[in-house]
Amino acid sequence: MDRDRPTHVPLSMHEYLRLAGGNASIIDVLATPDAEGVEFDPPRADIKTRQVNLSC
Repeated sequence: MDRDRPTHVPLSMHEYLRLAGGNASIIDVLATPDAEGVEFDPPRADIKTRQVNLSC
């Protein structure tokens, strides 16, 4: 207890996810009406290409 208030409360994982909003994907988060307040600046993907040998 901290100043007569509980500081830790045991929860099941199911209940925690329900209270925390579940497992929202970045698409779900950015689709919310208040998404302009979400900072999202992912690093640029560095995808390398390579030649493919299609001969049998």
